[in-house]
Amino acid sequence: MAASRIPNPLGQGSSPWGDAKLCGCSSVGRALPCQGRCQEFEPPYPLQVFNGEVKGVIMRKIDIDEVKAFIESQSPETKIYIGGDSERFNIGNDWYADYTLAIVVHIDGKHGCKIFGEVQRERDWDQKKNRPRMRLMNEVYKIAELYNKLHDVLEDRIVEVHLDINPNEMHGSSCVINEATGYIRGMCNVVPMVKPNAFAASYCADRMKHILSERKAA
Repeated sequence: MAASRIPNPLGQGSSPWGDAKLCGCSSVGRALPCQGRCQEFEPPYPLQVFNGEVKGVIMRKIDIDEVKAFIESQSPETKIYIGGDSERFNIGNDWYADYTLAIVVHIDGKHGCKIFGEVQRERDWDQKKNRPRMRLMNEVYKIAELYNKLHDVLEDRIVEVHLDINPNEMHGSSCVINEATGYIRGMCNVVPMVKPNAFAASYCADRMKHILSERKAA
């Protein structure tokens, strides 16, 4: 398995899907992600709640067999990026989190991408909104589980695991940086990428749920 200590060939703040509109909005002055350097993204389209029901969200599962078949059909130069993101919201008096997982298959490492994704909704029990340790680690557990489901088709390929975690102590997600990176190294034998180099989490997974919601609305 190729280690993930490789530089982002597209440069900091870049994404392999080029002009595809998969970017989210940054909370840094409402700048584009490439301007905000991935700092603590917030969704541009907040969830709408009517009568206790969340509207405009598509819950879907990744077809692992489909993903494996697609990866196996690609050249050895094809790169795979696996990332995740989550969003916290309340329904009535209860807090929930939507966890979005994304698999980015960068064809031949230089052409377009095919993206697979899913959304999982669970209760969120975090007590500290600004330091959501439980929710962030749930992201990490789900990413590791997804990686291991694909493990047999990832060998001898360049694979990166991307975590939506900022190592800067100014940001709340830094509270799990050591725990999260250690878990991925132990479970996946991969050194994970974190912000600002975790584009599969900060860009792709961050926007995937909202793109799916927009498609449904259209």
